[in-house]
Amino acid sequence: MASTFLTNLAEYLLLCFQNWFWLIPVFASGFFLFRMVSAFLAVKPRRGWRIALVLFLGSISDMVIWLGDTNLLFTLLFFLPVLLLASKGDRVGRLTLTVIFFCLTMSVNAVLDTYYGPIMAHFGLDELFYYSNKFLRLAVWALLYLAARKHLPERPPQLPLRFWRLVLLLAAMPFSSLLAVVLLPLLQSDYIYSNGLLHGLIMNLGVAVLPFIFLTSLALLYAILVLENHQRLEEADKLASLRESYYQGIRREERQVRTLRHDLRNHLTAVQGLLERGETERAARYLRDRAGRPLSL
Repeated sequence: MASTFLTNLAEYLLLCFQNWFWLIPVFASGFFLFRMVSAFLAVKPRRGWRIALVLFLGSISDMVIWLGDTNLLFTLLFFLPVLLLASKGDRVGRLTLTVIFFCLTMSVNAVLDTYYGPIMAHFGLDELFYYSNKFLRLAVWALLYLAARKHLPERPPQLPLRFWRLVLLLAAMPFSSLLAVVLLPLLQSDYIYSNGLLHGLIMNLGVAVLPFIFLTSLALLYAILVLENHQRLEEADKLASLRESYYQGIRREERQVRTLRHDLRNHLTAVQGLLERGETERAARYLRDRAGRPLSL
């Protein structure tokens, strides 16, 4: 009796250990994804928000996304409000970056779930797919973060509202493409898996569109950095122009003061000469005459 209980307990603990072990690559993916997101989005400073965002992004990175599946819509309903609530700053900018990172993450998930799974099944490696898929996602986000780490901004980009609106308009292209390639098969009366021709067409469309969505999302993030750098250069140029105008004004005032000092010295020398010769009336008349005239600059 006791040995049976201990055996069952050991099996249960082993199962729990195995399940927790396979959560490690999921949350590690969330960590690397969080490092990229926090480089562009100003995450709220409380530690709870950061930990919650790491866990949330880890679960999102492990979300199963098939072509012709509704998981994308359910993920979108959580992804948008969570990232908007966990961040601060310009609302249009936060919405823009949230849409871009949604496209980036979901394109990776859709490729791995739609194409990697069938490839593993074709070689009879169905059981290996579940575990290798998690490590493959981790490898994608880790490599992407390590490759972009030196180019990530030290602080979240700050752009004028017109630039954020422009990037949001451009982000609508990969976003609409993602929705189309994943959800449009649901509008067909004959579902994709019951029609071989339609299934092949959708699969080929995904091969062409999903990498485009991934690369376009990365290009938009790079465009944000370029726009911020351009904005910074414009502000530096304006500041340099203001400084030059300020220094020119100072030099002009120095020349005026130097001229006044020279004229004052000449007047004092003239008055001193008159006083030394005892011509006080003439010196007083000279001073009255000078006092009645405006200063020449």
